[in-house]
Amino acid sequence: MKAPRNGYPPLSVANHLIGLAAAENKRISYPQLQSMLYLSHGWHLSLTGRPLVSEPFYAWRGCWYRGPILGSAYMEFNRYGAIGWIPSLVPRYSLDQVDDRSYAKRIMSRIWKLYGGQPWLALVAITRSDDTPWQRAMVSTDPRIERIRLPNSEIKSYFEPRISMHSEASAPRTVARRSSCFERFWSWVVG
Repeated sequence: MKAPRNGYPPLSVANHLIGLAAAENKRISYPQLQSMLYLSHGWHLSLTGRPLVSEPFYAWRGCWYRGPILGSAYMEFNRYGAIGWIPSLVPRYSLDQVDDRSYAKRIMSRIWKLYGGQPWLALVAITRSDDTPWQRAMVSTDPRIERIRLPNSEIKSYFEPRISMHSEASAPRTVARRSSCFERFWSWVVG
């Protein structure tokens, strides 16, 4: 089943990631969630050409230290702060209506397996590294502009060279293979 043309509701995608953590009896913090939403969205865009979430990501100068921000996730989960754990799923939002074999769910599962154990600082460092859409937006726009939209075209062009386009059946393995090199590098950078 393909993702809707304009993506899934952001809190449904967030709930799925929170549910993946809960299924392993692990907890997820707000910055980890924002980073994994962004990474899932980037991989999904690159592999399918379609957005994972139906809202744009932003670089917010007031939240510069957190990397790309998804507005509805910010409004829902920011109250937990950088070190607080998100206690439960958001009522009324679910990806259960999507087939369990959904490509979106497989990508998010792979992202969770790769990044779920990473501290939030490491994940934020990945999303804010040099030449990312977030970093380019922060450097290239007028400093008086508080919120800068990150176009899906830029996110896709950033993620595409980092993975190879493969068939749907082999893409999750490709994401894992390519991401693990990237992940190891960033784990080394941020210590």
